[in-house]
Amino acid sequence: AMLTALSVSWPTRAEEDEDDVKPVVAVRQINITEQNFEQMVFGASVSGNRVVVENGVRRVIAESISAAGMARKRMESAIDSELQWIEGRCRLTDVQKKKLRLAGRGDIGSFFSRAEELRAKVVDRTLDQQEYNELSMEMSLLRMASQNCLLGEASLFRKTLRRTLDEEQRAEYQRLLRQRQLQAAESGLAVWDRVNNNARNNNGVKLSLETRRKVSELIVEQGRLPESSTPYMNYIVLLEADRIENQVRPLMDDEQWEAFQKLVAQAKRVEPNIRRYAQWPPASPNEDDETKD
Repeated sequence: AMLTALSVSWPTRAEEDEDDVKPVVAVRQINITEQNFEQMVFGASVSGNRVVVENGVRRVIAESISAAGMARKRMESAIDSELQWIEGRCRLTDVQKKKLRLAGRGDIGSFFSRAEELRAKVVDRTLDQQEYNELSMEMSLLRMASQNCLLGEASLFRKTLRRTLDEEQRAEYQRLLRQRQLQAAESGLAVWDRVNNNARNNNGVKLSLETRRKVSELIVEQGRLPESSTPYMNYIVLLEADRIENQVRPLMDDEQWEAFQKLVAQAKRVEPNIRRYAQWPPASPNEDDETKD
């Protein structure tokens, strides 16, 4: 939780008649400092020591990386990891890798442009509660993008990937993606196996490994899971299973189904945020995404 500098102003008014005085309501005003903004959008900065050797002399140099610098490093690392993951099976050409790196840099550039636009709206201004609520949601969205959703379905990286793969690579990518999504679905369902969902502390839906795999396969076949990681995946898995309840219900006994329904109710309460923040459900790819070289 972030601490913000708060100031309270009290409106003044002329008291013409003591009997006619109405209660004065405090107006909550919020000021977000530059440091607050950096932490809320980019995360923490890092300070430490670096050892260098020059002409045989060992020296310790104190250095600090800003929160924005750390965010940039995280995003660059995410792009490198995704490229390695794809390259391992799809055998990308040097030209394809260059295009994807450029697209990734474009996504990072867009992120920082959005951050600077938001900074101008937030820092060194006095905000009322409604303004703060609206802008803090935008800050949360950016923070999530820097940590998990930079390479989502709407990113320049994904669009470039869809249009740069040849037919054979695309088929291999789809197999690779299905593998990732199956693992994500199974992990998501496993999380709900361990959740206390009622007053008697019955732990989760308690699915067997075989049932969990069957439900995960049914979910993945719908083609609506995100291609990239998202902190909302556990909830998305529940919502997707609920969409095909006629196929899922026969795989569970009555006790499991009752527990599952309670968990789905939880997921539906946060569904609006999932749709807003997690780029879900994914939009259908444009023809331009799939056919352009």
